[in-house]
Amino acid sequence: MFAVLQIFTFYYYFFFRCLTGNQFKAAEAEKAGLVSKVLPQAELVPAALKLAEQIAEMSQPIVALCKEAVNTSEFFSSSLRLA
Repeated sequence: MFAVLQIFTFYYYFFFRCLTGNQFKAAEAEKAGLVSKVLPQAELVPAALKLAEQIAEMSQPIVALCKEAVNTSEFFSSSLRLA
């Protein structure tokens, strides 16, 4: 129930932001769940590389299955699918 409520909350928050065109700060986007983490610019590339290394160390078939599960989820539109 919580996950469904969270998805609807995200949907309406995002919808409201799109309709009004109001800008918001990175911390607000993080709080709303639009981004997973907010970092200072100097830490961004090292953090992205660390995350990429962590994913690369995982079982590639499992990573592929996870991507497929997310991409086929009814909660994600075609524009939000992972590459």
